[in-house]
Amino acid sequence: MRRFLLVTILLLAACGAFLPVGCAKFKPILADIKGSFKGGGEQPLSTLEQTRQRYSCGREDTRFYVEKSDISPSQVEPGDKIQHVVQYALCAPSEAVSVQGTITRKIKFRGKERKTISDAEVETFKAGTWSVTAFIEVPKNAPEGSYTLETVIRCQDTVITRSVSFTVRED
Repeated sequence: MRRFLLVTILLLAACGAFLPVGCAKFKPILADIKGSFKGGGEQPLSTLEQTRQRYSCGREDTRFYVEKSDISPSQVEPGDKIQHVVQYALCAPSEAVSVQGTITRKIKFRGKERKTISDAEVETFKAGTWSVTAFIEVPKNAPEGSYTLETVIRCQDTVITRSVSFTVRED
């Protein structure tokens, strides 16, 4: 499905260069579609064997670790997007083993929750070390100030919370 969408977007982008002047209003929409796919999703970072070595996991162990939760950029304007990356490691008996969990993101301003984003009802965490990327849009009416992105990762009986700050400033 992703490959189909990517091919469609690339074909539309190629055709976009030849759009008549009357169709120019569609070019910004096309740019938004292409931008929404940039860097999102999951990426493998280390194999299961490399992950086992790093954490000294036995072959029968199933252990889950959150290595980092980062955002970029750390300063944005209202209406901008923040890239959020969660990097996790899962030691498991084999590459075929995965575990279910959730990633919930909460944006707080002055200690109060402003927005909650849950990626999915169920997240599948795969064996090895992976990064999961999401883009979070800052509301256009967001007041200036310091915000906290609180990330809660639930996997099996483990609940891990990470927080990182960012600033909203009007230009």
